[in-house]
Amino acid sequence: MAKIPSALKISIDFERRGVGLYLQLAAKTKNPLARRLFYQLAQQEIQHIIMFEDIYEKLKRENKWPRWTVEEGEKLEYIIKEYFHSVKKDPAVQLSDNIKGLELAMQVEKKGYVMYEKFLAKATDNNEKLFYKELLKQENAHYEALANIHLYLTQTSDWFTEEESHVWNWMNL
Repeated sequence: MAKIPSALKISIDFERRGVGLYLQLAAKTKNPLARRLFYQLAQQEIQHIIMFEDIYEKLKRENKWPRWTVEEGEKLEYIIKEYFHSVKKDPAVQLSDNIKGLELAMQVEKKGYVMYEKFLAKATDNNEKLFYKELLKQENAHYEALANIHLYLTQTSDWFTEEESHVWNWMNL
């Protein structure tokens, strides 16, 4: 029987803590844009847990790492873009709140990225390596989403001068 990687167990625990953090941050923030982002991140972390548990079960049954890719579903940027346009039209919406929550979330995503980098470096199976590479892309996308909203809310004038490839230029409408 294949040895179940401790990386999967660690990853499941990490993602569970992430879900709790994002739900807690969403409940505390008054900013509808940040709140939506936190809920979307919690939802994506739940999807990661489901994937990890499925892989864990397949490893136990089949005695080898399954071929697996991370299903992104709807892109996080698209979801936030749609919501951003709807709240921006509402003059009652204030788009600044819970900056510390965004900063904490960015730290968590960085920690996850570093953790998955280490797991990738230790992976011996090609399917496992592909899986961690996909996870790295998702963690990076999560961080970019948080960083974009953070920069927009804290340094709007700087955000407008950033290179379009570094920010979501659609927020400039």
